[in-house]
Amino acid sequence: MRSLCLPPSTARGQYDEPTHGANAGLDAGTLGLDEANCQAADDAGGERVTEPTLTPAAFAAKWKGVETTEKASSQSHFIDLCRMLGEPTPHEADPIGSFYAFEKRVAKAGGGDGFADVWKRDFFAWEYKGK
Repeated sequence: MRSLCLPPSTARGQYDEPTHGANAGLDAGTLGLDEANCQAADDAGGERVTEPTLTPAAFAAKWKGVETTEKASSQSHFIDLCRMLGEPTPHEADPIGSFYAFEKRVAKAGGGDGFADVWKRDFFAWEYKGK
């Protein structure tokens, strides 16, 4: 997967744009970034923005008619969704799972604890449901 590196001063603004990734025409050349800059961005708390590697047509074809259980497919489906949108997967963005993870224990709104299939702090808790 190709990644673009953005230093902390630009990462949040670029990442939040609706036309991020390949749609924004960003590449290492236009941003003047190389691997040394990527490492410096990582060390300073910057973000890597990935480019889409799965087309919507390929995503639809792959998942059309899938009849496996939620447990068997949810993580693969979400990873493919990330690939299609050019977003990092939970593990790519947060290898230790402190702010973005699969199967994260969360407090339920109605009380008690449960697990979100995908959770990203301050963004969403995603729950797949089987048929």
